[in-house]
Amino acid sequence: MTFAAWVRHERLRRIRRDLLDPASGDVSTAAIAARRGVLDAKHLDRALKSEFAETVNDLRRRPCRTSLSDPERWES
Repeated sequence: MTFAAWVRHERLRRIRRDLLDPASGDVSTAAIAARRGVLDAKHLDRALKSEFAETVNDLRRRPCRTSLSDPERWES
């Protein structure tokens, strides 16, 4: 994996984790993505679909988790 591919994967992994975190339920997707350096919502949706086979809406519709205190357990 190239360095650029690793950075992209890590950025998407962290966005995905944030989207699944119930504490981020009231934070917009755009704000979560911007915090990680992604400014285009359509690009984010396509990238998540490509990397994890899930869209932003898929992730946001999941039942709420009670805690993400151990973020590694929510990794793909």
